[in-house]
Amino acid sequence: MKLARRGFLYLAGYGAALPTLSRIARAQAYPSHPVRLIVGFTPGGPTDIFARLIGQWLTDRFGQPFVIENRPGAGSTIGIEAVVNAPPDGYTLAVVSTSAAVSASFYQHLNFNLIRDIVPVSGIVRVPLVMVVHPSVPAATVPEFIAYAKANPGKIVMASVGNGTTPHMAGELFKMMAGVDLLHVPYRGAAPALTDLLGGRAQVMFEAVASLVEHVRGGKLRALAVASATRSHVLPNLPTVGDFLPGYEASVWFGIGAPRHTPAEIVDRLKATQIAEEFVKLNVSAIVTAGVGPSSAAKRATSTIPIVFAVNSDPLGSGLIKTLSHPGGNVTGLSIQASDLASKRIELFRRVLPNVTDFAIIANVADPGATLEMQSVQEIGASLGLTVIPIEIRNVEDIETGFASLKGRANALFICADPFMFTNRERIFSFASRAGLPAMTDLREFVLAGGVMSYGPNFPDLFRRAGDYVDKILRGHQPGDLPVEQPTKFDLVVSLPNARAFGLEVPPMLLALADEVVE
Repeated sequence: MKLARRGFLYLAGYGAALPTLSRIARAQAYPSHPVRLIVGFTPGGPTDIFARLIGQWLTDRFGQPFVIENRPGAGSTIGIEAVVNAPPDGYTLAVVSTSAAVSASFYQHLNFNLIRDIVPVSGIVRVPLVMVVHPSVPAATVPEFIAYAKANPGKIVMASVGNGTTPHMAGELFKMMAGVDLLHVPYRGAAPALTDLLGGRAQVMFEAVASLVEHVRGGKLRALAVASATRSHVLPNLPTVGDFLPGYEASVWFGIGAPRHTPAEIVDRLKATQIAEEFVKLNVSAIVTAGVGPSSAAKRATSTIPIVFAVNSDPLGSGLIKTLSHPGGNVTGLSIQASDLASKRIELFRRVLPNVTDFAIIANVADPGATLEMQSVQEIGASLGLTVIPIEIRNVEDIETGFASLKGRANALFICADPFMFTNRERIFSFASRAGLPAMTDLREFVLAGGVMSYGPNFPDLFRRAGDYVDKILRGHQPGDLPVEQPTKFDLVVSLPNARAFGLEVPPMLLALADEVVE
């Protein structure tokens, strides 16, 4: 996660002149007044705690207050909806946790789509859950608790911070794997749930370690196990639930999101490299990154904390590692060969456009990974006798001027996806549609916004495998001794409506290969 190097202030009296200023100037002036950080839970819980920590850090960095506003309820969806409906100007942000992602599936008929309506800004931290009981419960270990629960089916109250939240799902997973019947009682946040647990009105709870550690150390609650795959350095003597229920694992992550259509320049200012330094100060066990820039920033910030890159197109060229087989230092992870991926995308796209020889490729050249992808597509295209016309983007204004510069010279479009391009995908497809350019990219979300097809690594699988690296490191392996691996799972998504809009017919054999066909 990256945060801006410094904040720029400007007088509120100049607000009337904003329409005449460029978007870049407005981004440089951001923030000019307090920013709201919306938390979907009550004060005192882990989401609130981390929101206040990062809020103070942002305040110090930008010179304007980042004010915490609690909007609890419905697994944080009430707070998320407030941000979705806020003006996309960067002055209302969401503190998002795993619960938001769970609730997006748990609750039916929400008035928003989390993936579509919230722009990811940055991650904050990932922490384990802990299984705790009231001291009156006659169990000091997980097996003893399971035996006690089986002897008292439906009588033991399991408190949670709300329906559809991560702790709720962690408890349900425990019930299923242990074969026990616990009475779930949801609360409107961690604070009221802990109040009843401490008072003995509830007997067991799964909750983030940040909310529990002082109560455990003070003897007010008894910790039975940590829910992560490995032991926690915060409670190092505590076993894992997985020690007794193999395969059990539950943790929670926290991050920041912004409303859809928030200007990319403002999102970029909230993503500054110094956040890696903050991770170092927090003494985290490991840092997981995605992309060349964040990985390099993390390595500049620390030479001791393990760094795992979930996706990186050029770890050798960027100087992150020594070799793929023996990375060395404190860095390892998963690497995608940009040339191989470019070749496969061109091959798939030409099945739909067999006679097209002139392609445009659009990339944010401020992103090293996107620049490398553009170069790879150009090189592969040239080797196949194709004309590849680059559109180099550095800011929002460049999108329109880039398409205008084509002047009908291209018949199709490649999009090098990165956070900037993701934020501006609808604008890009608006210009591509007007120019009559069917588009190929590497993310499914671009297909849903107007692209004909996408082909790229399966990101859930990438981050699962990154988690496997972290597990090995926490078990004692040195990151520099763990070879860099290649992604093995890729997704092909084809949109038939978007293809038809450009008068294209998708061959049946290509549809048979697709992992998803949008009808």
